[in-house]
Amino acid sequence: MFKRVMVAVVGIPFLILVLGVAPEWATMLLVCGLCGVGAWELMHAVAGEAGKSLIPLSVLSAVLVPVCVYMELSIRYAKLTALPALPLTALLGTLLVLALFVVSIRRYGSTRPVPFASLTAALFAGMVFPLMLSCLLRLRMMPYVGMLLVFFPLCISFGSDTFAFFAGLLF
Repeated sequence: MFKRVMVAVVGIPFLILVLGVAPEWATMLLVCGLCGVGAWELMHAVAGEAGKSLIPLSVLSAVLVPVCVYMELSIRYAKLTALPALPLTALLGTLLVLALFVVSIRRYGSTRPVPFASLTAALFAGMVFPLMLSCLLRLRMMPYVGMLLVFFPLCISFGSDTFAFFAGLLF
């Protein structure tokens, strides 16, 4: 419990600083780190020994999703640009699916084939969860009110978690 309190004491002011004051690229780096650690943890918890070959692909994809979202939004919100909004995240998702299936097909006939559960976990760790976390970056990069909107989901999640903790203590 002491470690959680200390992480909150240090982490929450840092989170507020990065989300509210720092430039948008700092938020992107924070989300990249969160996505990479989350993908690493999910794959180690779910993939098992047979799915370890999918871990580097899913972690790399998870780190690149916020970068693609940042680049797409930077192009979209630029004042003078001749470039259309590039679908970088869709291209990354396509490459991830292709790479995961190539690895799975190559290991199909071996003594340790990749289980389907590990393949779906790699898709979730490499694309789905990073896309959900990248919503913080999307909110942060909205013109004019982005810094205010990014705190709304955080307040709801921390508030509901705190309420559930204290309600659990009561009962």
